[in-house]
Amino acid sequence: PAILERAFLILERVEGETIGRKIVQLPDLSGARKALPGQMGRALARIHALDPAGLDFLPRPHGRSPALSVLERVREELDKVGGAHPGLEAGLRWLRENAPGCHAAVLLHGDFRLGNMIVGPEGLRAVLDWEFSSVGDPHEDLAWPFVRDWRFGIDRLRFAGVSDGEDFLRAYEEESGRPVDRQALRYWEAMGNFRWALGCLTQARYGIGWGCLGAAGNCFDTALNYALERRQFNNKPIASHQLVQAELAGIAYEITKGQTLALHIGRLKDKNKANFAQISMLKDNNACMARDIARRSRELMGANGITDDYRYVK
Repeated sequence: PAILERAFLILERVEGETIGRKIVQLPDLSGARKALPGQMGRALARIHALDPAGLDFLPRPHGRSPALSVLERVREELDKVGGAHPGLEAGLRWLRENAPGCHAAVLLHGDFRLGNMIVGPEGLRAVLDWEFSSVGDPHEDLAWPFVRDWRFGIDRLRFAGVSDGEDFLRAYEEESGRPVDRQALRYWEAMGNFRWALGCLTQARYGIGWGCLGAAGNCFDTALNYALERRQFNNKPIASHQLVQAELAGIAYEITKGQTLALHIGRLKDKNKANFAQISMLKDNNACMARDIARRSRELMGANGITDDYRYVK
């Protein structure tokens, strides 16, 4: 801290693939897929062996069952969503009634799965994305890569779409000296799928709010390039006319307003102050804005706006 007068980190760049769907499909990574379960098991055992003392900023169960501590946070999140969700309520009741105990809390990565690993042809190179770290039941980390969404379409292979998981669990047990409770593992897998379903109600709306900006931006870029290249009236680009310029400027204004709204909601989320109504407003506003911009961009392009050459606008 004395160097920059504040805390800092020195990072190392690691080459490799991080996109989960590519890792489970690319022919060049077939060897990595065979090695990954054992490598991930050993890596997770080493993470769990780290001493969390001094990391007081991390969430921790504070003497309660880690499962019940997680369920308390889940209950709060579900209450913020509002509305009737009987399937989630039934799942939450089952999770509460079957919550396991925990013999020893450990440092958790919190999002240990493909997609947060850097992978090369030889296998695992680095573990990324520690922002969900906490102190809790080791089975929470162990079960997370078994969650269905992290199989990337390869559902027959329960562990990350690359294995049945036994080699992963065996490597973890050998490295850590700690046996894996298969019943607790199944519980935390169910918990992971439940949390993913709940996340789809909250994070999906927020993600769509940002995704609509990308769609609107593509429409704007397409319309702008078309206006610069399309020549009419004495061989001048149609972008040279004030009516076209005004329409393009209006589209840019709307995208900027949508970006500002998304940024503000994102900052509220970082402070845990964004509520469900605000996130829904973001989604509704930016989806309607993107649809309107697609229409306005298409009008600027005339009949060409409905052809496959301009598929974003179409």
